[in-house]
Amino acid sequence: MKVRRGESYDDEKVWKLLEIYMKRQALMSCAVSNDGEAKRSDGIVAGHAYSILHAEKVGNYRMLQLRNPWGSFEWKGAWSDGDTKWKQHKDVARKLKYEDRDDGCFWMEFDDWDKIFDSIDICDRSANHDLALNVNEEEGNCGVVTGWWYGCCSFWCLCNGCWTLYCTNKTSDETAAVR
Repeated sequence: MKVRRGESYDDEKVWKLLEIYMKRQALMSCAVSNDGEAKRSDGIVAGHAYSILHAEKVGNYRMLQLRNPWGSFEWKGAWSDGDTKWKQHKDVARKLKYEDRDDGCFWMEFDDWDKIFDSIDICDRSANHDLALNVNEEEGNCGVVTGWWYGCCSFWCLCNGCWTLYCTNKTSDETAAVR
């Protein structure tokens, strides 16, 4: 068990939660708390949300693929783009379809992620949750550039616009808990 910001949790349960919601194709993000946005020495921007694209166990490695929506400022630690671990563990690179590109997407081990990130946002689209887009027409600035999600997601997004939104999962009565 770890204690962080007054909450206790079991990191094994957090990994299971990520696996469960990844299979459900939930929208997931994570962040490092901060009063503003600040780039850290490890490449992560504190106070900034990262999309969680994949959670996959390959051999003994529990791996997460994250994406910085800015398309830059990537993780510089173990398993980062260009790291020697990709050449040492070619089976892992093959399974995860690793590509060394400076595109904002990067892989990291769950144990490193668990030490750095302190919040997860999950929008479970499979359990009758509403997802809506407010385009702020009443403020005189209409369009997706000024929009944000509300309901299960409460942070500003869509700075690049919404092209297509698909919500195709069937409803499920299952729930997952961390505690």
